[in-house]
Amino acid sequence: MEQLEKLPKGKSCSDCKWSDKCKVQFGNEDSNDYCQFAPSRFVAKIPEQLRTKEQNTRLFGLLKHLNWTHYREDLALQYSNFRTKKTSELTIKECAALIDRLQNEVDLAIPDSQKKMLSKFFAICHDLGWKTETGKLDYNHIENWMRRFSYLKKGINDYTSAELPKLLHQIERVLNEQEKKGN
Repeated sequence: MEQLEKLPKGKSCSDCKWSDKCKVQFGNEDSNDYCQFAPSRFVAKIPEQLRTKEQNTRLFGLLKHLNWTHYREDLALQYSNFRTKKTSELTIKECAALIDRLQNEVDLAIPDSQKKMLSKFFAICHDLGWKTETGKLDYNHIENWMRRFSYLKKGINDYTSAELPKLLHQIERVLNEQEKKGN
């Protein structure tokens, strides 16, 4: 009978890129500190980068808007393929997929007139230069501005269809003031 090879010190099956296959083939546990293959085929997983601050802001804005904060752990489990129940441990890719899903839910619930106003609002934010280094809208900056300066001092996802026209008027004035200063 062959001797099972120990994994590198401090490593377990869950640290190997082949762990999912071994679980199916051999019924391995993530905590195993030995390899079923001889010689060992252990290959360390390349750690994936965790979600960004921008994703965190967007994720929690959408969860709050949908009133789904109590589903946070379930969603983290689902989108991490049951790897974690903490949204803080989602990878960039996993978080992006979850944000897309939540945004689709929001889009289905928002009337067309409100979508048009929000689209115009974000276009003005773009014109104001509220973008990240990559050219995408800086949702952190927008949320901070909303909570400090918008007329109701709340996040963009908390504004109702009835409140958005006044917010649009306010943001248009901000853009006009910026354009006056620039000319």
